[in-house]
Amino acid sequence: MATKGTITGSVSPSVRHIAETIEYRIQSGEYPHGRWLPSEREISVEFGVSRNVVKSVVKELENRNLISCSLRCRPVVNRIGESSNNSPIMRTRRKTIGLWIWPLSGYAPTASIVNGINSGLDHDAYRLIVTGATEPSWDAAMRSESQFLLRMASDEDITGIILWCLGGSASLPALNTIKQAGIPLVFIDRRPPRDFDADYVGVDNIYSAEVVVNHLIDQGHSRIAHISNLDTASTVKERREGYRIALAKHGIPYSQELDLKLYSESTDQTDVEANLMLDELLGLPSPPTAIFAVNDIIAMRMQRVLTSRGIRIPQEMALAGFDGVETETHTDATLTTACQPFERIGSHAARLLMQRVQGMLPEASQHHVLEAPLLIRSSTCKLASGVCPPI
Repeated sequence: MATKGTITGSVSPSVRHIAETIEYRIQSGEYPHGRWLPSEREISVEFGVSRNVVKSVVKELENRNLISCSLRCRPVVNRIGESSNNSPIMRTRRKTIGLWIWPLSGYAPTASIVNGINSGLDHDAYRLIVTGATEPSWDAAMRSESQFLLRMASDEDITGIILWCLGGSASLPALNTIKQAGIPLVFIDRRPPRDFDADYVGVDNIYSAEVVVNHLIDQGHSRIAHISNLDTASTVKERREGYRIALAKHGIPYSQELDLKLYSESTDQTDVEANLMLDELLGLPSPPTAIFAVNDIIAMRMQRVLTSRGIRIPQEMALAGFDGVETETHTDATLTTACQPFERIGSHAARLLMQRVQGMLPEASQHHVLEAPLLIRSSTCKLASGVCPPI
């Protein structure tokens, strides 16, 4: 049984993350002592979790002596250093690590990365606060990222940052402020901007994309379209490079007419832009028989459009993506994809940052590149039986 002032060892990663975020807000004075904690509904909406999870969070906060709970009353924030019965308690000051990630909710890999960070973090010495843009606009998200970095640079409680960098070179002024403040920084998934030296954890996008395209070629495809987006991140560039390398190794000429970009986000069955792109591809003198999408979101978008038009997958158009998103959100997943190990990325980043904070690493930046193994599903299989071979 947990006692006052201890941290429950069996709490889930989601409960731990929310509790530690609220603890940071209490410690910083954002939630003043003597005031009510936000309602269960408000916490549920903010973090995108159920009320049962919020109840577990409240219990964890009470175990940490951060709040006082009374029957049929909203919890009240305690004064730091006091328990619910007003007797003084011993408190250990932990170092605070900030995580900025986008999208913040509604995207399964985000939860996996946070879970991974929590599993790799020494919670007796560190706490994690998580934030990110809540607006869907790309420009608003980039502004939010820069604002976060500037806040972290001036926050004396921040000892390190893990960053899913959206802004790229546009974030350089804020990133340089972090560097000047001497705050260690680990980039995840997307490499640091050019000329900005920092630690990084991600996957081998070039090799993994090459493996995906090799698989399509092995299935008999030589006209393979590549669909990406307007993002200028390293991941997008590297996956395109892997696509071109695979074609070249098989003596298949690269064709600009098969290398296209979607300019907007859409989850609608009537997706106008994706339908127009498909019209363009199918109208070519030699149309593609397969599509390699830069990520699973775009792949699933094309999947919806193909299905809505009665185009059979994979018989008339094979389809492959990258990331493994469908794996985390659908029990009946059909998409062939390169699966990013999101939890491992998070846990590697947490351990790397702790080593950097503790001065255990050489001055030179460390780049940890993990594998993104190919998962073959029915969206690319061309067997007469329609059944994929065993992996």
